[in-house]
Amino acid sequence: LASLSAIVVSSPTPSTGEVAPLVVWDPRILYPKSGVVWVRGQSHNVTWDTSDAPSQISEQSIIRLRKGDSTQPTNLAAGFDLRSGRQQITIPTNIPAGSNYRVVLFGDSGNWSDQFTI
Repeated sequence: LASLSAIVVSSPTPSTGEVAPLVVWDPRILYPKSGVVWVRGQSHNVTWDTSDAPSQISEQSIIRLRKGDSTQPTNLAAGFDLRSGRQQITIPTNIPAGSNYRVVLFGDSGNWSDQFTI
């Protein structure tokens, strides 16, 4: 599945219980890239590739930080349109500095950026 950007799975519709196809899209995060340094308290744009976006994707969207092996519980952004290909976030001032951060983009699936420094 690593070479696929979207797959179709079946999911019951909450109101009817009928099984309906759900497209799971895994866009490639373009920015931040490895070697980037972000400053706490500043705003930055997270960008991802939308060139292969399916016509129907999740309406759920969240961006979080991941440090090492742990995805942080705080949403940096939520409820944005995944088809936009970008979302501005602000880096919290209370997180520790480090070089092993990633951005996690949740929607249909969770995918990570390259590691970067805060």
